[in-house]
Amino acid sequence: MPTLEGPALRLRDVEGIVPLAAGCLLLAYIESVSAARAFAGKHGYALDVRQELLGIGAANLTTALGHGYPVAGGLSQSAVNDRAGAHSPLALVFASVTLAICLLFLTGFLENLPKAVWPRWC
Repeated sequence: MPTLEGPALRLRDVEGIVPLAAGCLLLAYIESVSAARAFAGKHGYALDVRQELLGIGAANLTTALGHGYPVAGGLSQSAVNDRAGAHSPLALVFASVTLAICLLFLTGFLENLPKAVWPRWC
C-alpha cells in the first residue's frame, strides 16, 4: 500500500508542472460538470458547480497524498451506474469496496502478467 505523504517536488520541477496541471484541472472540471448537468437534467435535481470544483479538488488532494492518479467524474462511469439502476451515491461505495477487495486479495492471479503492463510504482 502506498504511504501517505506529500509529493517530493523541487522548485524547478514546478515550472513545468503548473501549466500541465492547470490544463488537466480544466479538462477534468469541464467533463465532471458536463456529466453532472446531463444527469441533473435527466433526473431533475439541482446542481452546484462550485461544489463540483471543491469535490474534485478534495479528491485530487487526497489522491496526491497517496501518490495516486488524478481523479475526475466522468460520463461513462455515471452512465454505467445509471443504466444499472443506481439511485444513490451508495453505489460508488459498493463499487469501491469491491475494487479494494479485488486489489487486496485477487492480485495473485495477475502476477504472471508481463512487466510491461505494470505501473512503475509496483
